[in-house]
Amino acid sequence: MKIFLILYFMCISLPLFALEKVSLQLDWKYQFEFAGFVAAKEKGFYEEANLDVEIKEYNQNVDTVNDVLNSVSTYGINHSSIFIENNKIKPMIILGTYLQKSPLIFIAQKGITKPTQMINKTIMGTKNELKYSTLGLLLKYSNITKNNSNIIEQSFDLNDFINKKVDIMSAFRSNQLYELQQKNVSYEIIEPFDFGFNMSAGNLFTSQKEVITNPERTKAFIDATNKGWKYAIENSSEIIDILIEKYGVNKSRKALEYEAQEIVKLMMLDFFKIGEINDELTKLSFRQLKQAGFINKEEVLHNFVFDNFIKSINIDFSLTEKEKEYLKKKKYITMCVDPQWYPLEAIENNKHIGIASDVMQDFEDKLNIPIKYLTVKNWQESIELAKKRECDIFSLASSTPLRQEYMNFTSPYLSMPIVIVTTNEKPFVDDISSLNNKRIAAVQGYSIIEKIKTKYPHLEIVEVKSINDGLELVLKGKVYGYIDNLWLFLLIFKKIIRAY
Repeated sequence: MKIFLILYFMCISLPLFALEKVSLQLDWKYQFEFAGFVAAKEKGFYEEANLDVEIKEYNQNVDTVNDVLNSVSTYGINHSSIFIENNKIKPMIILGTYLQKSPLIFIAQKGITKPTQMINKTIMGTKNELKYSTLGLLLKYSNITKNNSNIIEQSFDLNDFINKKVDIMSAFRSNQLYELQQKNVSYEIIEPFDFGFNMSAGNLFTSQKEVITNPERTKAFIDATNKGWKYAIENSSEIIDILIEKYGVNKSRKALEYEAQEIVKLMMLDFFKIGEINDELTKLSFRQLKQAGFINKEEVLHNFVFDNFIKSINIDFSLTEKEKEYLKKKKYITMCVDPQWYPLEAIENNKHIGIASDVMQDFEDKLNIPIKYLTVKNWQESIELAKKRECDIFSLASSTPLRQEYMNFTSPYLSMPIVIVTTNEKPFVDDISSLNNKRIAAVQGYSIIEKIKTKYPHLEIVEVKSINDGLELVLKGKVYGYIDNLWLFLLIFKKIIRAY
């Protein structure tokens, strides 16, 4: 009873204080894409966080990024986690990501199915979409320019596509496709994701100044927003009613229901928590944009994630005297790695490379003690060495019940979506549970094997020694697919595109 009373009084006391006024600038018109923010406001989650939030609909005179930088708006929404102007990065802080896969696609007239067929065609899109987004990267790497194609500014009139005034048009998977289907208009989809380009979307951001000045308020806004998104997903019909009746959304209920289904798919909730920031995807996008020449060579990606930025301005990395003495006697730390898991990590020319290598180098600098990797042929050998206590740490490993028997684990410093790759004649599936009795290859010793055997016992796991072995089994038809992390496949696909 005491706990109930304390919670109850906390809830009813907040409105007695003056609510802090903040604003959120959307980057488009009201629709289900912003359902979580609307739910947080309408269901009182912002008010419970002591916030009076003004949600501002987009209009053509708004520059969302500059408005946030200049404190015209407190927070903003953007469809990229990298903010570029004149080939330079603007110093913004990402507070949450709500669409892990970009909804931006090209819709094309029938018969136009790949980038090489877009040359000499009329392509319509906004300047930013065709430069700083996945669409821009696809055009750049496919050598589609104003010199060999007719690239025009977006009119936002779908009739231009329907009446074949344009051959290709930028579109949102969650919006225009429904309209085309209702009008029985034939179309093709050219999706950057299929060619190795992906960016997160629905990114909630603010300025560094706001985070430094009001860190607690910012954290409260993030938590209330995530709560709003959870409510919107679980009560989509109610939020659609609110969007139509209170926010004057000029879309049919069926169109909003279609959008809601697509938005939830793009959130990829099987792999990510609501609002989770995938900073590795942003780093990959940064490298792609830089290589494409959209970002100046001297530009550096600053500390852009809210939690990391907060830690960086309050960093206190110190060791106790006992810890220092232990490391002094130990002299060096032995590390087990996966020698064939690039871009996450690999051994190349007797050197540890990849994302994990950068993290371990920073860790080594802070500890002021050498970290030496042990030479192994494959990941399974690293597992065996860890069991024998011949290595002190894993550079990168997922926690599982079996591994916890012989290793301790920190909180994750890297999150990765897991995907299955198969041959292109097989139908697309978005739920692994639908693959009844299929044979799936995975590298021996990988944590995904333990997790699949526990959660999906109807699948048959074929353990292989390496990624190449797994992909070879797929090509020979001996297994349905190979399972691993998304970034590995993006790198492989990028190499294939370059070779093509």
